[in-house]
Amino acid sequence: MKKILFIAISALFTFTSEAQVKSPQLSPRAKVQQTVGLTNFTLDYSRPSVRNRVIFGELLPYGEMWRTGANKNTMLSFDTDVNFGGKEVEAGNYAVFTKINNKDSWDIFLYSETENWGVPENWDEEKVVATISSPVKKSKAKTETFTISFDKLSTDQFMLNFSWDEVITSVEVKMPTKQLTESSIEETMSGPSDSDYYGAANYYLESGIKLDEALEYIKKAVEMRGDEAFWYTRKQALIEYKLGQKEAAIKTAKRSLESAEKAGNKNYVEMNKKSIEAWDK
Repeated sequence: MKKILFIAISALFTFTSEAQVKSPQLSPRAKVQQTVGLTNFTLDYSRPSVRNRVIFGELLPYGEMWRTGANKNTMLSFDTDVNFGGKEVEAGNYAVFTKINNKDSWDIFLYSETENWGVPENWDEEKVVATISSPVKKSKAKTETFTISFDKLSTDQFMLNFSWDEVITSVEVKMPTKQLTESSIEETMSGPSDSDYYGAANYYLESGIKLDEALEYIKKAVEMRGDEAFWYTRKQALIEYKLGQKEAAIKTAKRSLESAEKAGNKNYVEMNKKSIEAWDK
């Protein structure tokens, strides 16, 4: 009986220690993904509400740094370089901090260290990649819950708006959409790359199909890349041998061997030597 009671108490204790109370967050987390032009943005932040408090000058004292939200600091990432409020910023993931200067202006910072809970204890100016001074305007309607939004989107720019209570401030963000598009057009119109030809040839070889086409593709890859790509010429030799072109295969394998020796790649040197020896019998 005592043993059963002990087990029951132990089970109850284990259940109690592992159980976790779930309750709603006063500043719920939001994750916003937005594509503008050819650039993908992700915004991750927590959204506090006014809740009958005086926000600016009291909850957020003038002259102090703010995490630009609640809980963990706000983070903004983008996968191409951008112009953030007139400052050139490389693609990456950044923390967003704000200094509420006064009723008329905010300073908005992009900070390279993102793993902070709030404002860093030791602020490092070298980690500041952009500082933007932004004027504050009175909003047309009160924003109860802090909101960061992508507004006035075009193909190459937008306004990143920060709204809370009765104020709003914005940062203009521009992207190199024209250059990215032109590069994409040039790359596409120039035809397949050497790696595209190599991939197709390798697929056909491994599948044992369309070997004539595989040889055509690998020759184009070699032509574009050159003999220094010894793994390309090695693949050409294997395809030629599969097609019964033994003399051509040996000749190509010797080219691959020579390039592999120059590159110091012992693995390809040995593979080519073994193939040449086997095919030459």
